[in-house]
Amino acid sequence: MRAREHEESADLIVTIGAVGAGMATLFGALGAASDGAWAAVGVLSVAGAALGAFAATRELMNDDRRNSERYGRTWEALQSLSARGDDVKQAAAAGDAEVVKEFVSAVNDQVSLEHRQWLEGSESAATALSRLTNALSKSGAKRDPSQGLGQKTSVAEGGGG
Repeated sequence: MRAREHEESADLIVTIGAVGAGMATLFGALGAASDGAWAAVGVLSVAGAALGAFAATRELMNDDRRNSERYGRTWEALQSLSARGDDVKQAAAAGDAEVVKEFVSAVNDQVSLEHRQWLEGSESAATALSRLTNALSKSGAKRDPSQGLGQKTSVAEGGGG
């Protein structure tokens, strides 16, 4: 099940982050407490910190924990709907199309929940970009699109320096 895969991935990354934090602490303390003989070990604390940062960044990008929870909730909801399957079959056999439509609609709502959440995220980004574009168009600061980022328009071109 996809929820389990995300949960296992999230657990692995938490473990990697914990190992990295432990390395940073242990080797940092050894390096700081020594009088030179073990000072080079302190360099390994940087590797531990980097490992911890990798784990945190990967979880932010992959969102495994949240995806695991989302898939798990969807699975539970679909299991609940599935439990009513025999009732829906009986209603369908009796010619009650409305019950079948409601069942299909309920299943569709659960399956499309994640997709709707992704759409909401992209709509939010599009709205933010639109607001920024509007603010820039109202602003007195105009940039020639042919110029690279960070380059200023010269005073002679009317850019003010």
